Amino acid sequence: MVSKRLKLRVWDGIPIAIGIIIAWAPLFLLTGDGEKVGIVCAGEIIAETPLSRDTTIAFESCVGPIRIEVSDGYVSVVEASCPHKICVKTGKISRPGSAIICAPGRVAVFIEGETENDAITR
Repeated sequence: MVSKRLKLRVWDGIPIAIGIIIAWAPLFLLTGDGEKVGIVCAGEIIAETPLSRDTTIAFESCVGPIRIEVSDGYVSVVEASCPHKICVKTGKISRPGSAIICAPGRVAVFIEGETENDAITR
């Protein structure tokens, strides 16, 4: 029995490269301008700042001090006084519509901006 091996040619790499480009394109195309970070504590707006502007915001929440950092197009809670620190463990967010919630401190950090629908129901 004769074994035939398939050989990859230069032209076989083109569809593979196109597939990789299409797969990675949304990561670069979904970063929009005009997005801003909103911070609410106990129903009161604490701050609003553009996501593109690097800044640190520190204030007193209902359970103690909290520090929020905006840098490189991401926002994260870097320090909090809540017991479980789930808001800190959430990490960085960058897409419009995402949020970080600190329930004990009654703090919500969210990104406002134009969101795209990922599904339409009727």
